[in-house]
Amino acid sequence: HKIQNEEYSSGPNKGKKVFTPLATISFLMFILVYFPCIAVFAAIKKESGSTGWAFFTIFYTTVLAYLISLTVYQVGSLFI
Repeated sequence: HKIQNEEYSSGPNKGKKVFTPLATISFLMFILVYFPCIAVFAAIKKESGSTGWAFFTIFYTTVLAYLISLTVYQVGSLFI
């Protein structure tokens, strides 16, 4: 419950909540899509026989997660 009560302590947003519902949903979307763990890296490397595919997967899923998260936040901002 501590994270729900976090507020900015300085700047133009002083006193406002850090984690709004929209920011939280956007963050969760990122977490759901981004590259999960080193075990997946190892499995991709082993199955494909190439570290290139493993690094590509890290890059691709992280960029995809960022774009999805950004889109969710920006579209959500239009309705608030």
